[in-house]
Amino acid sequence: MSKTDFLRPNALGDLRAEADEEMLSRAFLETADYRTLIETSDRTVVVGRRGTGKSALAAQLARHWSLENLTAVIKISPEEHQTIGIRPQIGLFGDSFIKIRAGARLTWRYALVMEAASRLTSKYKFSNTEGFRFLKERVGTWSSSGSNIVDRYSEITSVPTLIEQKQLVG
Repeated sequence: MSKTDFLRPNALGDLRAEADEEMLSRAFLETADYRTLIETSDRTVVVGRRGTGKSALAAQLARHWSLENLTAVIKISPEEHQTIGIRPQIGLFGDSFIKIRAGARLTWRYALVMEAASRLTSKYKFSNTEGFRFLKERVGTWSSSGSNIVDRYSEITSVPTLIEQKQLVG
């Protein structure tokens, strides 16, 4: 008998839960905490250790909210190499923790607003607002600067981009 004869498929799904949304959906237990998340307008951050159900919760919330036609779900799930790749750009904000934190928070807020705006451009009501006319060029630049939010974030925090933005403002 060879070693491969002992290998059995994982009966519970993929080894990484994030890769098996079908299993996450079937095994999801709707709790009072879940109901609170879908019924509140508060912004909530969910944290937990590995294997505590964060991925299942995120998948279920995305499924629930995407059924509501007025809600756009933007999934941000950077790969490890992407987060390591933005470290040099974050260092551009200085060498003190306070400056780095402030710079990173500000640029991530910008990234989230631009990502939301780029998703809203296809909506008729949004594209006819005064604010859209202001954002149109910026959204175009944002959307073309990478294939996902982490790549676009990395691009906007690069040295040449920061210098160009400073020249536009200054």
